[in-house]
Amino acid sequence: MSRRLVPRFRAISTSRHPTMRQTRPPHPAVGGPERRGETVVAPSPRSIVGGPRLITPVRDNRPARDRFFRILVRGRRTFPVGEEWEERTMAPPTALSPRNMRRHNLGLVLRTVADRGTVSRAEIVAATALNKSTVSSLVGELLARGLVRENGERPTRGAGRPGRAIGLDGDTFVALGLEVSVDHLSFAAIDLLGRVRDEGFLRRENRGEDPGETIEALGALVSRPLERLRAGGLRPVGVTVGLPGLVDPTRGELIVAPNLRWGRVPVARLLRDHLGGALEVRLENEANLAALAERWESAGRDTPDFVYVSGYAGVGAGLVTGGELYRGGTGFGGELGHMTLAPDGPSCACGSRGCVETFAGLRALLRQSGYSPRDVRLTSPTAPVHPVPEIAAAATNGDARILAALEDIGSRLGIALASSINLIGAPVVVLGGYFTPLHPWLHEPIAREIRHRVLAAHWAPVEVLRSRIIGGAPVRGGAGVLLRALIDDPDR
Repeated sequence: MSRRLVPRFRAISTSRHPTMRQTRPPHPAVGGPERRGETVVAPSPRSIVGGPRLITPVRDNRPARDRFFRILVRGRRTFPVGEEWEERTMAPPTALSPRNMRRHNLGLVLRTVADRGTVSRAEIVAATALNKSTVSSLVGELLARGLVRENGERPTRGAGRPGRAIGLDGDTFVALGLEVSVDHLSFAAIDLLGRVRDEGFLRRENRGEDPGETIEALGALVSRPLERLRAGGLRPVGVTVGLPGLVDPTRGELIVAPNLRWGRVPVARLLRDHLGGALEVRLENEANLAALAERWESAGRDTPDFVYVSGYAGVGAGLVTGGELYRGGTGFGGELGHMTLAPDGPSCACGSRGCVETFAGLRALLRQSGYSPRDVRLTSPTAPVHPVPEIAAAATNGDARILAALEDIGSRLGIALASSINLIGAPVVVLGGYFTPLHPWLHEPIAREIRHRVLAAHWAPVEVLRSRIIGGAPVRGGAGVLLRALIDDPDR
């Protein structure tokens, strides 16, 4: 396939008529490149879900549009740099088979319901530009599959009979998010309405342990809940495992996890075998999953661009830009915890020295706060016993040692974040994991360092917010990845 240089694209809804403009975060099925001036593979002339792709200028600029179509006719492969273009997906009757066209439209209608919460058939027609009979047929199919349900009548504007309200059905499908941390395993089963239908937590020392035994324990933790879910009429669509390290989602492999002391572990295959091979198994970095949960459920709903900082076994980060997770060219972006603060600093589990997590990780906080090594192993804020609430209580009471430790942690974290913000320009920082309950004391030193060290801070102030998800963000994000994939393509 040919390669070409293209300017920035913005993906928009595939359902819109060519004269209608609507921007939205790109879905995996229809999203396009996000970076300006980047060499990318040219879009396929046919997309199984999205249809043929047409590139048009963002502005209603007739000369630019005409010049673009002349480029298409002449077969030139290089687009004029300097224009902003947007990607539109059009599906003429001959572009897709009737089966694939219906598959695309089914996902389109379900996304419309999911995005709007409750909607009438008439509102779906208006939002998607599909005709009434098509929408009625597709809604009927979604009702039969248990993906949506009718929730009474929905008032209409003006005269006319009220329409039936359509909303997601939370009583048919669930997805499971799982987490492997250094001293615990956990999971949550979540339905399409975001409700937790089952959950579990197991304290277990996993650092340096045999990966196969740990994955076997993880499988045992979820096996009986899976049986309960199925017995209750719920259909699990898959599991996503969050891991504290570098993950290759395509191969289903954990490449390296310094805090676990694991490397090259085929986690997806091991877990799939233990669960009988019937469920889809995905892998992802735990900070990335937590960032996605933040985007969908918490502070990230109000902004499409932010850095999520997680404090769990180590320090991780998930970068969300344009509403989508940014992985970087290698796929391993977000390793804030392994940025170097002091080249001659303490040794880190990754093999380097002076990494951020050696100064600002939970273990560093607990050591500075006077806790024993036994307490240092308790890394999950949702564990039955955890020292962070005690630290927060001591800070509230003015404990000088605790306050000094939090000031030092916040200052060092702020220095690392300032360097990141200078590079990527994120306008918001969200503190998650163990940082969340300590936000009242970490906020000021972090914000102070950002104000002092970010060049643009005077003109573009950076907000430092706390996550509203108290514990379990990685497992919620893991379940959400699968549920959103189901919404995008109900035939998957």
